[in-house]
Amino acid sequence: MLHSARPIETAPHDPAQERPFLLWCPEQGGWQTGVWFKGQWMDSITLKNPLAPTHWMETPSDPPMSNLQVGGRGNLGVRDTLGRS
Repeated sequence: MLHSARPIETAPHDPAQERPFLLWCPEQGGWQTGVWFKGQWMDSITLKNPLAPTHWMETPSDPPMSNLQVGGRGNLGVRDTLGRS
């Protein structure tokens, strides 16, 4: 488990803000994305599967778009369909 994971008891429970978190759910096989919804932790995709997390952490932020653009400064070695980097 990652060192920055915190006990689930310390996770934010703001019902007005369905913010996803990374949740450590040993019964569900490991890390899941979930939200606090109607008084329980639920999967963040369908809101139909209850989760049983023991720890949580913030979701990572998205990488800057410049790192994802082919031919951009931070293209991470991605090649376009013609084989150019």
